Amino acid sequence: MKHNSNREGYLNYPISIHKKRIFAQLRLQPDRISILSLYINRHKVIFNPNHYCSICNVKDNDDLFHVFCKCMIYQPLRLAYPTLKSHNVPNRRFFHEFFRRYDCQAIHEICDFIRYAMYLRSFCLNE
Repeated sequence: MKHNSNREGYLNYPISIHKKRIFAQLRLQPDRISILSLYINRHKVIFNPNHYCSICNVKDNDDLFHVFCKCMIYQPLRLAYPTLKSHNVPNRRFFHEFFRRYDCQAIHEICDFIRYAMYLRSFCLNE
């Protein structure tokens, strides 16, 4: 929990409220809760790390770390965003730090990536 009452800097960036909401959800992603729900454009996306990713079938957990760093289905999409190419997150333990370092351009790229990745996920899972 934050000790100061200042609002986060990204809330003052000139980006849409939709991207701010997505980024806030990503920053608040649970490290200790087993199931994560993300809301993107009124669509609920559920990640359950107790199950394997059903898109790529490499027997890795279905979680945000897998989407952002490991899943080969999203690799071409990750390569389109310099912020994602330049940040190498070694393991799940340090993944939450990825959302603590940000600038306006990085937030745009992260939110665009997750939005397009979730469209691709919905298409692959026929949702």
